[in-house]
Amino acid sequence: MDLPVSPTDLGAVRPYSEVYAQYTGEARETLGRSPLPPTLENLVWRYFSSLEPVPGQR
Repeated sequence: MDLPVSPTDLGAVRPYSEVYAQYTGEARETLGRSPLPPTLENLVWRYFSSLEPVPGQR
């Protein structure tokens, strides 16, 4: 299968901390363009905080 815009090869594993940072950045960018009501925005950041990788763990 050809994935021309994929940042990795099919079946490749990316470090969780790399994926987390990328998704968090995308959430910040999206919320900057299209803000949510404060209550919902707070929920988004609580969600990402709960998923934040612990340093030294994989």
